[in-house]
Amino acid sequence: MTLANQPSGSPPSDPQLYARSFADVYQEWYDDLDDPAVMVQAFRRQCAEGASIAELGSGTGRLASPLHDAGFQVVALDASFQMLGFAAPGPRPIAADMTAIPLASNSVDAALIAYNTLLNLDSHEQQQRCFVEIARVIRPGGVAAVESFIAMTREATPFGISIRQHPADPDARIAIITGPDLDEPDVIVGSHVELGSPIVCRPWRLFYQSPQELDASATAAGMVLLERYSDWLGTPFDDSGHRHVSWYKRI
Repeated sequence: MTLANQPSGSPPSDPQLYARSFADVYQEWYDDLDDPAVMVQAFRRQCAEGASIAELGSGTGRLASPLHDAGFQVVALDASFQMLGFAAPGPRPIAADMTAIPLASNSVDAALIAYNTLLNLDSHEQQQRCFVEIARVIRPGGVAAVESFIAMTREATPFGISIRQHPADPDARIAIITGPDLDEPDVIVGSHVELGSPIVCRPWRLFYQSPQELDASATAAGMVLLERYSDWLGTPFDDSGHRHVSWYKRI
């Protein structure tokens, strides 16, 4: 079995685990995760033309590039040199931790943290620090969009295995294994296992926060919840659904 770029014996707390596991396939696997044009339109509704946007955890530029192409001034920040190495030119790349953003205070109009990226941080303290940094770099009145999934209650989070078609190979399959960390109740662990030759295991680990917990973190950092939807289209939020897009405003 090949463990995708994952050294043996690495500690469970590992903020770059996801990047090492998925950097080589991220663009190919998740290019059609959502229509980036819909996300761009959401930012057009919230921001002025040509506004400056910092995407935190930009990865391979799946969203940063369309924002740039739409005329926004985009800073694409990711802690993984490997992820940034796959990104297309256009957005300004910065290799940095999103808990210590190397941008001046009050220097951007908006921030974006898409697709569970915030949950890759190691702890609630690190996630809180990220909100503090976002509030620092956004100008007063600016906005931050956070996209995340909604988990079942911690007590009901099951272990599970599902088999799905491989996102890039129609003749192959992927086993997705998920479950709670037995030592840390807020942690959800899992792996995407490519069933082929060789078998490739791509592990990941998320430190979950509910929408309400994210709201509390934002409030503590000096931001307020502006709007919350179930997706980038602006579908009304359903707290029994699977995902949310939350817009916070810097006070």
